[in-house]
Amino acid sequence: MTVEEALKILDTIPTISEQVDALEMAIQALEQTRWIPVSERLPEVGSEVLVCFDFKGKRSVYISDFYGDGEFHGLDDEYLTPEGRKCRKAVAWMPLPEPYKAESEVKE
Repeated sequence: MTVEEALKILDTIPTISEQVDALEMAIQALEQTRWIPVSERLPEVGSEVLVCFDFKGKRSVYISDFYGDGEFHGLDDEYLTPEGRKCRKAVAWMPLPEPYKAESEVKE
């Protein structure tokens, strides 16, 4: 979708208040699907996220918990920090997607 197409859609929404609500929903949806550099910000304390690590120039992705101590706790209980302790450097993270649901499971 282009910016122009998005603006056309916004023009169909009758009130400024509803336009603001639509924009906030769009921003939230985009936040759920983009990698966030650890230099930009860290996840909320206690959240489970996808984390992209760099190890000797090779990138890998893991599900990890963030405890607010600057460390991502991996599935193998290895402690991984944005500074690269344990030889892995966290470079970015993103929220986990919603779990899969078949169309028959989706309630309208």
